[in-house]
Amino acid sequence: MKKAHSILQKDYPNIIFLGCFAHNINLLIKSVIELALIKETITPVQEIIKFFKRHHIENACLERLQIEKIGKTIKFNLPVITRWGSHYICLQSFLASKKALQNVVFEECVRKSIPSSLNSKLIDTEGFWVNIEEICQLLEPFTKIIREFESNQPNLSLVYDRFTKLKNEIKQLTNTSLKDIILDKCTLRWEKMYHPAIVIAYYLDPRYHGQDLIDEYLFSMIAEETSKFVNQDLSGQLVKELLWYNNKTGPFNSSIFWKLEAISNPIDWWNGFQQEVPVLTNGQKLNDDNINEEELENLDEIIVIEESEESNIEH
Repeated sequence: MKKAHSILQKDYPNIIFLGCFAHNINLLIKSVIELALIKETITPVQEIIKFFKRHHIENACLERLQIEKIGKTIKFNLPVITRWGSHYICLQSFLASKKALQNVVFEECVRKSIPSSLNSKLIDTEGFWVNIEEICQLLEPFTKIIREFESNQPNLSLVYDRFTKLKNEIKQLTNTSLKDIILDKCTLRWEKMYHPAIVIAYYLDPRYHGQDLIDEYLFSMIAEETSKFVNQDLSGQLVKELLWYNNKTGPFNSSIFWKLEAISNPIDWWNGFQQEVPVLTNGQKLNDDNINEEELENLDEIIVIEESEESNIEH
């Protein structure tokens, strides 16, 4: 996909092409789910769900036990193809019915018809349920990010923050071998989805102020990349305004501007500095649905295109 972006960038230099971030996280989850250690648990879960969906008498026994043990019936959710985050929902619905599933194998109709390999899983002879709980814990942060990125709200400035937090959560895993493999997959996915605009958006969001940027993304890199978004005769003024913002000096020096209530809406925050930092505030308006042509006079015509998830192919 990046090759396609590069080709389009040559023909349309004033357009930034970005992949769908929700789709990228979906692909990341897919690569995680395909790991042998995880697949060995998810596959029998799906087989057990399919067994009860295909056997009405056995399913009736399960629903009766669900009411007895849990107080309600629970419908299982099978994963949806290409919606890899749905594996988490599948495991959650399965885990919620744990007590009923562990008891249903002793029902005569189920004991006679369920394959022995699935029976042994349900009675937990191989730590089956512990594995499910660990995988749910692993997939939960991925699923949360997908939900955020599938919203209709602007989220470019969230990408770096959420991806950093995702990696930090993975580092807390107790399974060291699995942790290292998944972190490597996160690194590979970041390389595929990365664009300087992601880091710039994070840096210019006053809620973050670039606080967790690693050494790879220095101020000099941000200033250089940001200067590409403005006419060159304004680059000096841009750097001046960036230095004020970076050091919280000039118009940004008052602590009241950095209180949580003040920075909760980044667009409103930047709009308040239109006179003091005209270049940066005009740049921020590219994220505002209400921008008009007059407000683009001091900027190159930069358009950000984020592909929808439906338009992506797996890569």
